[in-house]
Amino acid sequence: MLKIISVNLWVTIQKKAKQAEHRRAAIAYVTDPTLLPLRNGDLLVTDASDASIASGHTSASTLEKYFKSGVELFNLPDLHAKVLVLDDWAVVGSANASQHSALVYFEAAVISDRPELVGQADKLVTFLAEAGTTIDKSFIKRILKIPVVKALVPPTRARTRTQAKLSLDQKFWLVSLPGDTTYPGDPEIVEDVAEKIQKKVISKAGIVNWFWWSGNARFTTLAKEGDIVIECWRPRSKISTNRGIRVFRHGRIVKVFQEPGVKARTFHCIWSSDHYDTSVTWSVFQQLAKRAGINRKLSYNSTVELTAQQSSALFEIWPQ
Repeated sequence: MLKIISVNLWVTIQKKAKQAEHRRAAIAYVTDPTLLPLRNGDLLVTDASDASIASGHTSASTLEKYFKSGVELFNLPDLHAKVLVLDDWAVVGSANASQHSALVYFEAAVISDRPELVGQADKLVTFLAEAGTTIDKSFIKRILKIPVVKALVPPTRARTRTQAKLSLDQKFWLVSLPGDTTYPGDPEIVEDVAEKIQKKVISKAGIVNWFWWSGNARFTTLAKEGDIVIECWRPRSKISTNRGIRVFRHGRIVKVFQEPGVKARTFHCIWSSDHYDTSVTWSVFQQLAKRAGINRKLSYNSTVELTAQQSSALFEIWPQ
């Protein structure tokens, strides 16, 4: 799993935290213990400096509740990170543990169960804890006496209505494309669209290419911007051998365009600058697919939807 969460971010974190056996976090400001349920043996690094306590950015009473619950606490002034390790999850994002973060602000975080990311996040939390100072009983007693003058907060906006329109769902496609078909519209119009996209993309980010699709196939109706495409290119529509077939590593759809009066849609994708060099034969791709856990029978002339896990595994093991 590797995804970005924005809508209901704290609901997602809270649910996982309640189920987890071990919770370790480095969060700049913490004011609401219900959002981040920590228990005995857990660890939290936060900015509990006098200035943060006095401004209400971090709550002394919240830290006291954690301390009484047996949470290991560390103070690191000027901390701005928001990193959590919840068992096999790493969460890295923008959200402080506060009601304004949960209800007012637009937040986002990357959530992943990939071992390398979880390991790096855990290492970072450990480093930040070692860089901070231990929050003990006397520390808690002192900061509880600091007068709090909360900073003014911008008025609440209609975030819920706006976020309801946000969808970060993503699909992953193995697309079969023959090389002997002709786009039924004006290719110059489509090329102009591609050139405009390319001008907005620096060369290091990739090369913009496009293909077209018509009819009511699943890909045509469901594929959208942000989806991932693995292209299986074959010389002709009908072939009797897999010779000449090339499969190209993951590209990303950046625009779906439909020329007025033309039933076909064009899908403009960004591919890595070395996508020709890293392309593989159909035989090699079949081997990669098995290693990636794709057990279904694949055909070079059909388009199928893959899972996020299958797509991610293919990307990682693809020959460089």
